[in-house]
Amino acid sequence: MNKLIPEFNVKKLKIYDYHKIILENYSKIYDISEESIVIDCYKIIGKELKINLLNQFMIEIYGNIEEIKIK
Repeated sequence: MNKLIPEFNVKKLKIYDYHKIILENYSKIYDISEESIVIDCYKIIGKELKINLLNQFMIEIYGNIEEIKIK
């Protein structure tokens, strides 16, 4: 790649209603439980949360999502 152009890793968070979130370009999963999931700088809080890995760059979180905190 051209060294004059820096590489960017843009993280995207897409919210579909209160039951589904898709994270793009995530790098690390820190904590997973049914009440909270911590991925990169996001903490998703809710009930009965579940994760579906779509591919190595995208992850889907679904359940009863109550709050999203950004560090």
